[in-house]
Amino acid sequence: MGIENRLNMYREIENLRKRPLLVYVTSKRPGVEASMATDVLPCFIEQLDKVSPDATGLDLLIASFGGDPMVAWRIMSLIRERTNLKTISVLVPQSAYSAATLLALGANEIVMHPNSNLGPVDMQIRSVRGGGIQFYSTEDISAFLDFVREKLRISDQEHLRRLFEEVCKELGPTTIGFTARSSR
Repeated sequence: MGIENRLNMYREIENLRKRPLLVYVTSKRPGVEASMATDVLPCFIEQLDKVSPDATGLDLLIASFGGDPMVAWRIMSLIRERTNLKTISVLVPQSAYSAATLLALGANEIVMHPNSNLGPVDMQIRSVRGGGIQFYSTEDISAFLDFVREKLRISDQEHLRRLFEEVCKELGPTTIGFTARSSR
């Protein structure tokens, strides 16, 4: 769908719901994926400054596989801090995963298309390996170590340390630390 068609559709939503509409869509197309990131914050501030002080509600349309959870928190904080809106609604036409779900949960209301969905909210680690992008949940690391301890019954600390080192080699210790901090 072209940009003009999208803009017309957004105007129709504003007219139908009688409130301003902000849109945050990140690319979910293979090879050109984009995630929620801090570079969007100045754009949100600019758009929020254009919301009429007479507005009592705001719609935020979001379609995203997620990204930085701090961005989700910051977007909703900006909306609440910079406006006197009574109702903030999140519109989910397709999917809002991970940080996008967290953003939606900060609204007063979530309006979803019958085929749209939310979830999961666990932190995702993104790894570029073998020419492709792989995603791992922070829960995957814990589940792997639980599997090793409980199902395989490996309890020797040296073996567990080596297995954890292999995970760190694959994903990177800084990335694991970032996701652990963000999930808290």
